[in-house]
Amino acid sequence: MKLLIKYVLLNLLIISACFAQDSTDISGISLESLLNIRINTASKYLQTSTEAPASVTIVTAEDIKNFGFQTLDEIMRSVRGYYISNDRNYSYLGIRGFSRPTDYNNRILIQLNGHTLNENVFGSAFIEAALGVNLDAVERIEIVRGPGSAIYGTGAMFSVINVITRNGEQEDSYNASVTTGSYGRIQGGFSVGKKLHNGLDLSVSGTLGEVDGQDHYYEDLDTPENNYGISIGMDWEKFIGLQSRLKYKDLSFQVMHTYRRKAIPTGSYNAVLSEINQSDDGNTFLELQYQNDVAFDKELTIKGYYQDYIYKGAYFIDELGFDATNNRWFGGEAQLQWDLIANNRIAAGVEYKNQIIADYRMWSEDNIYFNGDFPHSSFSIYITDQWSVLKNLDIHLGLRYDHYSEIGSYVVPRLAAIYNPFNSTTVKLIYGKAFRRPSVYEFYYEDPGIQKSNPNLASENIKTTELIFEQKISKEFLALLSIYQNYITDLIDPVIDPVDSMIQFRNISKVNSGGVELEFNYFPCSQIKFFGSYVYQVSKNDITKLSISNSPARIAKFGAAIPLFTFITAGLDFYYESPRKTIVGTETDPFLLANINLTSFKLFDLLTLALKINNVLNTGYFSPAGFEHIQDKIRQDGRNYSLTLRIGF
Repeated sequence: MKLLIKYVLLNLLIISACFAQDSTDISGISLESLLNIRINTASKYLQTSTEAPASVTIVTAEDIKNFGFQTLDEIMRSVRGYYISNDRNYSYLGIRGFSRPTDYNNRILIQLNGHTLNENVFGSAFIEAALGVNLDAVERIEIVRGPGSAIYGTGAMFSVINVITRNGEQEDSYNASVTTGSYGRIQGGFSVGKKLHNGLDLSVSGTLGEVDGQDHYYEDLDTPENNYGISIGMDWEKFIGLQSRLKYKDLSFQVMHTYRRKAIPTGSYNAVLSEINQSDDGNTFLELQYQNDVAFDKELTIKGYYQDYIYKGAYFIDELGFDATNNRWFGGEAQLQWDLIANNRIAAGVEYKNQIIADYRMWSEDNIYFNGDFPHSSFSIYITDQWSVLKNLDIHLGLRYDHYSEIGSYVVPRLAAIYNPFNSTTVKLIYGKAFRRPSVYEFYYEDPGIQKSNPNLASENIKTTELIFEQKISKEFLALLSIYQNYITDLIDPVIDPVDSMIQFRNISKVNSGGVELEFNYFPCSQIKFFGSYVYQVSKNDITKLSISNSPARIAKFGAAIPLFTFITAGLDFYYESPRKTIVGTETDPFLLANINLTSFKLFDLLTLALKINNVLNTGYFSPAGFEHIQDKIRQDGRNYSLTLRIGF
């Protein structure tokens, strides 16, 4: 009886919310419109998520607004199968039970409008404030799971995540925001866009902010030399980001510049807590693209780009020491898309990339410990074929060849069958391989008496098989089941050589990983959304048969966006995670997070207010720490809030 009463009350709430939202002028998104969004990330040409040969999630601008997401890692925590680690310097993304501590996200590609942001010394990409993107200017985020090397080459082992900002025609306004909140947060952002009568389309967006941070106590560092484990005033960060897109006829241009400075409060690398410890990251790129329908059945795309990434770290151990990288490269790509016949689409392309500077340095005021520059280049050819064998059966074939000047060649395939037995049912069977070439740091870094290089490192490899069922139960309700198996070989890990007791990166591990994912999305009416997912996954070292570290076996998520009264939308999201093993064999505790976001509808057609409360229950929870920490785990943020005022014309 109690269950029946709860069910009736829930339906009454939904019905009343549907009536409430009809009195507003806020546009929403339906399940049908979500499924019809055309994405480019899965195959490098436009298709819907149902047509894509991969497991795809699309996060819309409405999701970002309704749930109050402020950084990409907040978004990814809400997405099926993903989980987050944070060491109070960077955030790291795990997927399907795999995330190596302090891997700098080098097994996942992060893109902005189709341009890959990962740099080439560590392979790193950012998902926290260092990404430098104003999420108010984002149109959608395309998240493609599984191996992507058949399309993108190295690094696309587990996922490709493409952040798409609005163009001028979509923006068609002037918007600004200011945010204040816990830990001394102050942040501003803007986005401007317009399509002119002559066809010129221009959009510009940016963000700027700083956070004072918190004071911390670390029991493992409680010594007189370390200020008795107390870190005071060393959790702050400052960041800035600027992006712009320009399009005129067949030509488009985009530019991005970001910079972040973050203090490090955890005493990593044996740094003294009471001294200066910080990291600086800056990323700049320019990209020019030409796209033209050269014939009624052919489309040609040519692009070229230049990118510059800089990093500098400062650590006080026995003395003030530094490490840094200056990372510059340019490249280009040409692709021809050809609808050979009515039911056969071929896309073929060539890429070239030249890493003109790839240096890494480590020094102090009195000594130079390492100083090396390792330029390299790569050349790639790829081809994909989408063949509609039957009216309801598509076969996708993909093959890519990569040649790297310093390590050799790789060939990786992708094969998928997409079957629609009914209009409401989609079945996908996917097989693919991917690889990650060792980073410059893994190849070459050495520190006399501590660490030695390994120029004989081989690339990591992964084989993935996945079966996906997507069922549209009604015009408002979509359910999904995914069963997958990953087999990773030649995994690169640091080990201690028993001959000389020095650390060296080696291909020593194999990981067997499998899991089941369940997901639903429910859109009872415009502006109302329910979503949820449950994941069970097992990732074990194939040699020792033991579970790997930093891998939760179960993750559950639930969220709802519901209009309240006639002027406020409430976004609620919940996240549950089972324990993770740390690198020293201890475990984090399971935890439940709850977040709430209240967003007003536009007041006077100008102003919007949003109040976001993270970790409403003030749950104490931890992330496993990396090898550079004495602590086995790092405490995460308790209850905190942010208040945002937006104005738009």
